[in-house]
Amino acid sequence: MTSPPSRRSFLVATGVAFGLVRAARAQSTVGWTELSPVVVGDEVSVVAVGAAHDDDGPLAAARLAARRRALERAMAMLSRWADDALSRSSATPREAQATHDALSAHAAITRVRPRADGSAVVEVRCPLQPLRDAFDARGTPWHRSSDR
Repeated sequence: MTSPPSRRSFLVATGVAFGLVRAARAQSTVGWTELSPVVVGDEVSVVAVGAAHDDDGPLAAARLAARRRALERAMAMLSRWADDALSRSSATPREAQATHDALSAHAAITRVRPRADGSAVVEVRCPLQPLRDAFDARGTPWHRSSDR
């Protein structure tokens, strides 16, 4: 018959399990600060912060308003990112409009982290395929090149 595990080995195993759960949870949550748009797989991701204002009312209303402000900031960051890429590749106004329409139609909030002060951190992601369908040229971050 085998002896039961010692108290120390039990505590070590529990600590390891707790650390793994914590690491997995950390990967699935949004951080605390803004992050510029970055291509992750077949999506572009951006993280923005929305502040709560004193005149927003109770905490629930302040959090809702902060979430809306964070979404607006994230969309503005995505628009600037797309504008920079479009200007580098000499897109026509029609192509630029199609790209911005694709961003507006397909970008969505994927994660939200409320802060204690009522502000919110929001992650917005947009698939790259609608951007490629709107305007696909070399030099744009969403271009699918054969060398990637």
